[in-house]
Amino acid sequence: MIATLRWFIFQEYDISLTTKNLASCPVCRNTGIPLHLEKMTNDYTFFCNHCGTEIFLTDVFRLHEAIDEELGAGGILGYLMTTLEQIILVHFIRLILKIKPALLEEILFVKDGPLAFFEQTANMHSPMRSLVNFLFKYHNFYLNLLT
Repeated sequence: MIATLRWFIFQEYDISLTTKNLASCPVCRNTGIPLHLEKMTNDYTFFCNHCGTEIFLTDVFRLHEAIDEELGAGGILGYLMTTLEQIILVHFIRLILKIKPALLEEILFVKDGPLAFFEQTANMHSPMRSLVNFLFKYHNFYLNLLT
């Protein structure tokens, strides 16, 4: 799943972004931390260019910003569940594209609940929109090959 997150965040299915900006460092709270794909370690981590702290790829979800003194990490459970459901869909799409892309023509994805990313994870709408646009473009290309 973490490889899928990398594939999704850096749009490796299409244009392959080299940098993604993290909204804030989980430790020093500095903003606009660049995550360079070529500087990612084998265990999917980066380092903050301000404080040198290890940053995990999953920090792009900004869940660390929702942890507070009163609720602790309890406030992130809803965001986490919704995000996991969305990433599972992305994971299936990635596997299908890798194994047998033509299967996308025969599969209907059904998800109970909203397809939106809310509040902390709202920044994921951009990579999701890019993936959907890619799939539409890919679908049209594939249909043109068949005709």
